[in-house]
Amino acid sequence: MAKAQSFLMVPDSVSDRIVLFDPIDGTLINDSFIDGSEAGLGIFSTPVSAVQVNREIWVSDQVADAIFRFDLSGQYLGVVNDTDGDGDTDGLDNIRGIEFVNGLVYVSNAGTENGAPGDGEVVVVFDPEGNNLGFFDTGDAFDIRAYNGTLLISDINSDSDGGEDIDRYTLDGVDSRLIETFVESDGETGIDFPQQISVRQSNANVLVGGFSAPGGFYEYDAAGNQVDLLDADDGFANRVRAAYELGNGKILWSGGDGVIVTDPVTGEDTDIYTVNNQDFRPGARYIEQLIVPGDDRLDLTGAIFLGDQRLDKIFLTQDLNGDGDANDPLEVSIYFDETNASGLNDPTDNVFTLFQSSSGAVFYGDGDTDSVYRLLDRNRDGDALDAGEANVWFTGTADTPLPTPNGIAQGRDRALYIVNAGVGSSPADVVYRTLDLNGDGDALDEGESSVWLDLQTLNPSSSAFDIEFIGDVAYISDLVGGDDDVIYRAEDRDGSGTVEADEATVFIQDGNAFGVPLDFGIAVADSSVYTWESLDFAGPQSLYRLTDEDGSGDINAANEATEVWNTDALPAGFKVFSGFSIALGPDQELVVTSNGNDAENNLFRLVDRNGDGDYFDADETIPYLAASLTGAVPERARAVEYASTVPEDAFFFSADRDLGLGRFNAEDIIQFDGKGNFDTFFDGSSLGLRRANIDAFDIISETVIQARSS
Repeated sequence: MAKAQSFLMVPDSVSDRIVLFDPIDGTLINDSFIDGSEAGLGIFSTPVSAVQVNREIWVSDQVADAIFRFDLSGQYLGVVNDTDGDGDTDGLDNIRGIEFVNGLVYVSNAGTENGAPGDGEVVVVFDPEGNNLGFFDTGDAFDIRAYNGTLLISDINSDSDGGEDIDRYTLDGVDSRLIETFVESDGETGIDFPQQISVRQSNANVLVGGFSAPGGFYEYDAAGNQVDLLDADDGFANRVRAAYELGNGKILWSGGDGVIVTDPVTGEDTDIYTVNNQDFRPGARYIEQLIVPGDDRLDLTGAIFLGDQRLDKIFLTQDLNGDGDANDPLEVSIYFDETNASGLNDPTDNVFTLFQSSSGAVFYGDGDTDSVYRLLDRNRDGDALDAGEANVWFTGTADTPLPTPNGIAQGRDRALYIVNAGVGSSPADVVYRTLDLNGDGDALDEGESSVWLDLQTLNPSSSAFDIEFIGDVAYISDLVGGDDDVIYRAEDRDGSGTVEADEATVFIQDGNAFGVPLDFGIAVADSSVYTWESLDFAGPQSLYRLTDEDGSGDINAANEATEVWNTDALPAGFKVFSGFSIALGPDQELVVTSNGNDAENNLFRLVDRNGDGDYFDADETIPYLAASLTGAVPERARAVEYASTVPEDAFFFSADRDLGLGRFNAEDIIQFDGKGNFDTFFDGSSLGLRRANIDAFDIISETVIQARSS
């Protein structure tokens, strides 16, 4: 898929046009992207805010009392909720800023005409189809911004009941309610006439345009404390409406004299679209992102699946515009949840683990339904919500209890291995081996599941979480009750189908001589195991790489344990609290999860840019998904998995070395995607085949292959 185009949209209420700027350096790109003037569409009166709503652009107009809809190319689609056909949006009057978050559009309203609800000082909520869902009461709202799972609303009412403030509300649609005053101002020593609210990408601080003296843009931390005030040239500073941090770290301003760029370090200003370089005095309004996808081909390279335990969804996250994160419009979508058309009720209320198999199917464990589900995006539309795209793969029974499906991995034998942590009423601390023998898409039939490893034979206090394979060896993290946490190394060396007690050993244990802390999440790469420390109240939380250099089966020397990252490397403004999961992606990059409060709800990408084997260096820690930047996601990140694209027309074959495919062996079945990419679909050596050509085979299911060899 071609990289998406990225722009900044700014309505100009003097020329009645939507103007586009470059999000990296603020360069003017198109001064007439949408022409709503009399010379153009003739629909704008005072456009204030242009916001992307999925694959549309919605423009609020303060005087026209309307929200106008456009496609992503700027083609006019009509007026939102204009049932009487009079050219305005029913039930709105004197509207300003709008926000789109969690599938809802929030519109600030300050008038009582045109059927506007309540006392007029409200926020009206719409769905993406334009249906008016209702409202909730506010002050004199001028803008709305989702931030850390709440709504920040600027209030310009200078009455004694509050005013010149920024208030925090719950993020609950029409049921949103006031939580607290985020920023309280008297309008004299603090901000006066607060307008648009934005969030800095670099540190997650809040930027607010102060329109009246003392004017400029105000910067607040996550607790609402003012940390900076930057004004500009006299005259401009007292008419600031919006401020946006560009990719180069400079600030794009909009206001009564147009648009300028300021370097916050030197204070140097550059005219971009102002009275100084235009033949009129622009009236620049609010600044919002626009992401235009390159094409509709599904390409999940670098995408990450996220299971969120509080939002009760599995999300697909992807950096579409190449800026390294998934905090922008269209970059977070619902992959699977309770709205599925496969008839599965509440299947994502407690997602513990995620795994994508070599077939492209996504498997996940849910702790409320005690089941593992299989998802397959058959129509390649970027989700598994359609009928027939989801089913139960394995579920708990009296013989195979599954109260806590904590980990899933696929072995070289293509079987799926599921870690279960027992509970008091069902103390089954085991690893199940599951196979789809009859090709019906599940492992629910007789003989399709068995206990591969009884963890209680290793420690009666077992409480296992994650599992990963390197070749035929499984690595399993186990918190083992009150004992020291451990990572086990397990291998079915005798091919019996089960791991006996003498086939599982301690790979590393808490209290080791090398200071490696152990917790829930592990990941593997080549011959190394990565372990991510969930909590550390005394110091930074650490990520270690463990490599059994001497082949002893355990970590027994200092050179075998390397700290490759810790939370001291976090960018300013971002935090970590409890980290459950870690996953390995392309080119040895990693993603780690954090959940907690406000700035602690994040996914971080770790990228070894200089190839030195660690992630401590500049720009190697990326706030890939931050609730402070997306406004709402993640809320409680539990499970992550790097995604891969399901081959559209895969071709499978066996071969010997005569084809020159050097990295494949005679006992392999090779997958070709039709685009020049080859991969090992089945490694016959896992079943004991050595240099034995596979003469014929049938793929019964994604876990079962029937093959004849010679």
